Amino acid sequence: MITKYRTQAPVQHPFNELMSGMFNRDIGQLIGQDEPALAKPRVNITETPEAYHISLSVPGFSKEQLKISTENETLTISGEHSEEALAEKERYTRREFKTTSFSRSFRLPELVDLDGITADHANGMLAVHIPRTQPVKPSTRAVPIK
Repeated sequence: MITKYRTQAPVQHPFNELMSGMFNRDIGQLIGQDEPALAKPRVNITETPEAYHISLSVPGFSKEQLKISTENETLTISGEHSEEALAEKERYTRREFKTTSFSRSFRLPELVDLDGITADHANGMLAVHIPRTQPVKPSTRAVPIK
């Protein structure tokens, strides 16, 4: 089974909770953000007898901005992108695009083929295919006695 490498409970800032209670809405809405920003892309993990499949929702990231690596039994998926600067006489009346980066790590089970991991990126989704390997059965043979 693939598990999150570092599990962390979402932390909500106490000031945000106070403002939400006083004004009956999120502090982000008061400063012009409609949706709270997510620090990490959402992930779905499925498994079949042949492989594990990890799907990440990464809208706005091109495949060149994404990186997948393995070290020991850990698979790390990261990405980084930034927005373009404004022209000299332009200014924002509302700004929701931001420089974004993320990193997600997953501990891999023992019986996976690290060299066989593949990934596809299309329509804002990153699909990672991690093939399983068969357990190595100890070989037995009869040893003749001379």
